[in-house]
Amino acid sequence: MKSYVSAGMAVAVIMAGVALSLSVVSSGGGSRSGGTGYNFGQSPAPWQCIGGCGAGGAGSGSEGIRWIGEEAAGGMLKVEVLPKVNFGRNFLTVMSAPRLTFTPRYTTEFVVSMPIGTKEMEVQYQTNLQPELIRNGGRGDLALDILQRFGNEGQFIGKLGVTFPTGEWDVSRGTDFTKNILPQRLQMGRGVYTGTLGLFYSFDVEDGMWVFDGLVDYPFNVRFDKKNRYLDSDYTAYRRVTENRERFYYRHIVKSYGESDRGDYYPPSLQLDAIYAYRRIPGLVQSFQFLFWVPFGVRWIHSPNPTSYYPVPDPDHRSWDVVLSYGMEFSRLRFPLFLGVGLPLHDRSDPFGRWDGPDWKEFGQEWLFAFGLKAVIF
Repeated sequence: MKSYVSAGMAVAVIMAGVALSLSVVSSGGGSRSGGTGYNFGQSPAPWQCIGGCGAGGAGSGSEGIRWIGEEAAGGMLKVEVLPKVNFGRNFLTVMSAPRLTFTPRYTTEFVVSMPIGTKEMEVQYQTNLQPELIRNGGRGDLALDILQRFGNEGQFIGKLGVTFPTGEWDVSRGTDFTKNILPQRLQMGRGVYTGTLGLFYSFDVEDGMWVFDGLVDYPFNVRFDKKNRYLDSDYTAYRRVTENRERFYYRHIVKSYGESDRGDYYPPSLQLDAIYAYRRIPGLVQSFQFLFWVPFGVRWIHSPNPTSYYPVPDPDHRSWDVVLSYGMEFSRLRFPLFLGVGLPLHDRSDPFGRWDGPDWKEFGQEWLFAFGLKAVIF
């Protein structure tokens, strides 16, 4: 699993983060000039991810619809509530990621967000057992983001973010003798930290605007005691282990790859988006969105047995995800509203990470619907 994370990528993430931090410190105030007269309020980022990117704040492209619009005008402190419904053949997710945004100046924005909601999915732990419908809910992972606008016309935006493992990621169900840890898709958190770097570019055209962006997520973990948190409870049998000892006794406080103490592994990932916003109708911004997500490696999942440390490649791993979305913002000065619908498309599941063509049998079986509102506090 470690082979998917290179030292070069880690260095690149750190250097890019330092460069973005220096940009935030050194840049002065200002306003966007030129263009075709688009007014996106005072927020440096007029688009946001509906419901967060998964419960943990950093997930797959199959969980995103972006808000494109004119934003709520004025104010230094804004609140956003963006519920999302995602359903398929055997699952239903209802999530909302309330976001508190502080804008000390036009070019800089600080954002705090945490997903909350509920998930329901059909689970079959063994092939000789009947599937059962399981529900889980609560809060997800806390995310802190800094957005900085730059460029002669303010056409670029840099993003630096960190997601903290505040959501539960090892919830189990069953009796004292037959407990099973829920699958990761039912957990509200991921059990790892995630660093995010992003770059957004936009330019105006007649009756609209184009937006292109790229986001890199780099999961990692932190344990100040440098040992697996379950060694004194579920994993007591592994205290004197000699093989794969680094799974339980870590060499450093920071684990440079995204593996949780249960063995879930999250590879780094890349998201690329292309969006066209159409604004010819007064008071309405329509957006046509193409979102693409790809992981740099195969995801691994934990054993359902709480006392067994036996992670395996995820049999439901997908090498790429695409979402085709349509959104409408009803532009209002202080209280804009948003409606969105998304249709995911992805390749066939493969635990070996092979790239395949689209899984047309599943196309149209999964849908996303979103409703959002924003308001200025002061």
